[in-house]
Amino acid sequence: MELVTQKDFINTYAYPSFAKKALEKCNDWFPVLESADLAGIIGGLITDGHIQTRAMGRHTKYEYIGFFSDNYPELAAFNEKIKSLFGVEGKITSWGERYNGRSSGVIISNAALARVLTLCGCPAGEKVSQKFEVPGWIRKGNKEIQSSFLRSSFSCDGTIFFENDSKRWRIKIVMYKQEKLSSDLRRYLETLRQMLRDTFQISTSELSYAAKYVRRKDGAKMMGLSFYVQRESIPDFAKEIGFDITYKNVKLQKAIYWATSRD
Repeated sequence: MELVTQKDFINTYAYPSFAKKALEKCNDWFPVLESADLAGIIGGLITDGHIQTRAMGRHTKYEYIGFFSDNYPELAAFNEKIKSLFGVEGKITSWGERYNGRSSGVIISNAALARVLTLCGCPAGEKVSQKFEVPGWIRKGNKEIQSSFLRSSFSCDGTIFFENDSKRWRIKIVMYKQEKLSSDLRRYLETLRQMLRDTFQISTSELSYAAKYVRRKDGAKMMGLSFYVQRESIPDFAKEIGFDITYKNVKLQKAIYWATSRD
């Protein structure tokens, strides 16, 4: 299915002459089609990524795309997905410690690509301070598209660990937003739960509250929500979703053994 056409791209510009000049460099991108790799890119950007924009009067200036991780293979894989779809690549570099604790990232200084990925459904700017949803083409996409999006989401915002108190393996995902947007955060995570349940028959816990804190830079009240993959669904999670990160998949194999040895 076509997601972004030349016309869509041109309409993001205030001045036709600027659009024409930009199109000369990226004309072969269009039409942008839905794909599993694109879904993975969007999933990574929504969680550990960023599309930098800046308001200029009544217009928006698109600047760069960033994806952040301290896992080099994860950065390289993201960069390769971008290159395979759009023929451009970023620079993997130290970026200084960010709010999510990551200090390295792949930075793609390409304003045209930033516009295209926004048109594909990725929110631009500070995600914790705005409403957004899982893009419809991903939510209604085939299993490969949904799996790729969920895999990126869990790779970035998910954890897998052995819980000593309960003596069990847990797969958990947590996301944060400003407290005033708690209902929007709830809807987003409920969509992930619905995709796991309806498409892959993976059972999850109900949503629960994670930590709350006050952001130092502006005093905004932040809150988190999370959910877990149920023990009986860990093998299906491994089969259908998994992680993009090797060490998490190693833990996942241990979690499968733990889950199946109790059947």
